[in-house]
Amino acid sequence: MCRVSWRVLHVSKPARALRVQPPPLMAFAVILLLLSVLPLCQPYTYKQDVFAINGLYMALGSPMLPNWITNGVDPCNESWQGVECVNSHITSITLSFANLGGQLSNTLANFTSLITLDLSNTNIGGTIPDGLPVTMQKLFLSGNQLSGSIPSTLSTLTQLTTVSLDNNHLVGEIPDVFAALTGVANLDFSSNNLTGPLPPSMGNLTALTSLHIQNNQISGILDVLQDLPLQDLNIENNLFSGPVPAKLLNLSNFKMDGNPFNTSIAIAPSAQPLAASAPLAPPSTGHVPSKEPAHSSNGTGGSNPAPPSGTNKVFIVKLVGYILIGVVSAVVVVLLAMYCL
Repeated sequence: MCRVSWRVLHVSKPARALRVQPPPLMAFAVILLLLSVLPLCQPYTYKQDVFAINGLYMALGSPMLPNWITNGVDPCNESWQGVECVNSHITSITLSFANLGGQLSNTLANFTSLITLDLSNTNIGGTIPDGLPVTMQKLFLSGNQLSGSIPSTLSTLTQLTTVSLDNNHLVGEIPDVFAALTGVANLDFSSNNLTGPLPPSMGNLTALTSLHIQNNQISGILDVLQDLPLQDLNIENNLFSGPVPAKLLNLSNFKMDGNPFNTSIAIAPSAQPLAASAPLAPPSTGHVPSKEPAHSSNGTGGSNPAPPSGTNKVFIVKLVGYILIGVVSAVVVVLLAMYCL
């Protein structure tokens, strides 16, 4: 704080009589000078943002970061590392790949204008707090030790465009929170322990172009995604089943290996043991097939028709004999008739 000291001069009566009043222009200039100095005596950063970032710093364990101090009063003017401000409001905190530790604080919701929070790959643990700034547009928390579930309060962050929560230890189902998040274009929940089906409200993500949910235990079908403007979809190594919508199969970058629907192929009849033991029918040659398999006389196979078997020869001989007997009997009958007449 600036202190302005005033010194009062005691002037004798004769001196008072000779005192000359300052001109009005000089007094006006002094007032302007005081007004220009007063803002420098006050913290520049908005008080509510100061409270929020001090709470975050303490929750992270007060790590060694350039210009960050415990119970700081002016992060914007003091140039805290990774902190960006606009008109005395903190709008961005970017500390990716910093060795932080600790966890996130519940004071995050107190930021008044925070747009970007990037704490990816900083080794922070704990859970994702329910309270997050409603002004948030980009949230990067990937590559940490976060546990618990994805908070349902994401539904209030209607200005979100990018959410990256991949490579953590998140569990449970993806919450049904996307009904009003129509501006989300990039979503990454990959490499966690998420389960259950995709929520119905995902069908409202009309700006979604990239979705990565690989390496989880998500199940169910993919129908909720088929009408989205996706360009990049990765669902590998999950428990998805059922047919894959044709629209998804036409995506230029679609990865789906490691799901049950990739191996649920019906077994062909030829692969069954019964079919292997059944003899194959010979090709049709226009002849009446015999009851016994045909073989060539020299023991080698060929494409020529097999000669008649012994059973067929006996049948032909008997047929000829019956015809001869019939003819002889008819001749005898005719001769007897002529003789008797």
